[in-house]
This record gives sequence, structure tokens and C-alpha cells, in this order.
Amino acid sequence: MKFKLFARLNKQPNKRPTVRPQQPQIMNKPATAMQNTNINPVPLDEVTAMTKNGLSEAEIIQILKEEGYDFNKIDEALNTILKTTVTGEVPPINQIQQNPNTSENQMYGHDFTNEQEFGASKEDFAPQNIPTQNPKDIEANIKEINEYNTQMEEIEDTVTALVDEKLGSIEDIKKDVETQFNSLTKELEQIKQQLSNEKTDTKTIENKEKEDTLTINTKINDIEPRLKALEKAFKDIIPNLIDNVRDIRERLIEKKDIPNTDNYIEPKHTKTETKKINNIVDNIIKTKKPQETINKEPKATKKDLFNI
Repeated sequence: MKFKLFARLNKQPNKRPTVRPQQPQIMNKPATAMQNTNINPVPLDEVTAMTKNGLSEAEIIQILKEEGYDFNKIDEALNTILKTTVTGEVPPINQIQQNPNTSENQMYGHDFTNEQEFGASKEDFAPQNIPTQNPKDIEANIKEINEYNTQMEEIEDTVTALVDEKLGSIEDIKKDVETQFNSLTKELEQIKQQLSNEKTDTKTIENKEKEDTLTINTKINDIEPRLKALEKAFKDIIPNLIDNVRDIRERLIEKKDIPNTDNYIEPKHTKTETKKINNIVDNIIKTKKPQETINKEPKATKKDLFNI
């Protein structure tokens, strides 16, 4: 990026701007004087004064024509002034002097006899002599302007270099910031995706746990009545079994003619038979289904035990 801070200065030509001197204010001539052609020669001092004031040849001719001078007389006066300026010769006195019949007021086309009417004196309307500028001064001014333009170009180059340098460092910093920002954006997107996946997994796990909990509760609800039925069956069967075992034991003792005394010692073969009976009872308990026990509620009898 390059700033043209002094582009307007570079576009200006390396010359001093010319200032047009202010044209002396000459009031309009009366209508009667404008209509009459002045056959007298043109006063050279008037032409010289207008030339020094910076008026161009066309402007001088226009002014003199408005004053009533003939074009040929105006041309002769201009040629004389030009010749005098080039060769340095002094024009004849008869050309410099004014016509005795033409007063100064008539030369300018005005009558300044009444100063109060116009509010100014004759000297205020007299042409002012502007000093001509020395060619050396003009060259010095041109040289000064060129030096000024050169300095401004150097300043422009310096400022442009400084701006480019600063902007270059700023561009590097900007690129680093953009790179870091893009990296952070990618990381944030990854974190967001991970959180989304974890959220989905969490929902899946929660749903699975709910399903497992529901299944367990269902199984518990199914097992609970079965346990109650088994508990009730055992409450009904165990007392009867105990009574039946006692009854069987008493019958065995009676068959063996073993006296029923407190100090009686049961023989070994009796213990073996008792174990067998106990095993038979256990098998009966195992083979019986709990549901059948709950519904029918069978009650073991001594006859059934002996038939087995």
C-alpha cells in the first residue's frame, strides 16, 4: 500500500505562477467623446504605463480604441514602445509630448474637476508604476521553486517508505492473528463435536440404564410372588415333615421292639435307615413344584411315606 501524500505537488509545473497585475480603473468616457475619433498621436507615456502595469497588447489596444484613438496611431505607438524596449533608443520628443489641445482629463476620458463628486483625487486614478523584476531574481525564484519541489519529493519518498514499513509489520501481525484465529476456530469446532458425541453417548447410556432398570424391576416383580409362594409352601410342608419323621421313627422303634427309654442308644443300622428316610423326604420336597403346592397344598401322610 502506497500513499501519494504529495501527488498534487508533483503534478504542478515547476514555474512560478504569474499574477496578473490589477488593471487601472478607468471610468467610461462620455458618450459624446466616444463617438468622436481622436486623430492625435497616442501618448507614449500612457502606453508605457499600461505596459508596466502588465496589460497585454490586446488590452492596451482595446483601451485606446475606447478612448477614441485611431488603430494606425495605436499600432505606431506600440511599435515605437517595442523598438525602444529592444534597442534602448529614446523616442522623439514630439511623440512623447501630448497634444496641446488634449488635456490629461481628455486623455483618460474623464473630467476630474469636481473631486467631491467622485470622492477621490486625480492621483488616486493615476496609473501606478510597478517595478519590473530582474531576470536574475526570476531565475533565483525558479531555482528556489525547483529546490522546494525536490525537497517535497524527498519528503514524499521518505513518508512513503515509513508508511510501507509500518504497514508491512502490521500486515505480518495481521496474518499471525488470522492464523491463530483459524487454529482456535478449528479447535473449538473439534471440542464442540466431542461434546455433541459425548452428549449422544450419555443419552444412549441413560436409555440403556433405564431399560435395564425396567427389566430388573419386571423380574423382581415376577420373582417376588414366587418367593412368597415358596415361603408359604415351606411353612405348610416343614411342620408336617417333622411330624412324619417323628412318627416314622416311633414306628421303627416299635417294630424292632426297642424299649422307649431315655437312656436308649440307637443302633448303627437304625441311623443308616434314618438317613435313607431323610433322603427320601428331601427328594419328595425337590420333586414337588411350588405352584402345585400352592394350588393343591398337598399334605404328606405316613402312608405315602411308607409306600415310597
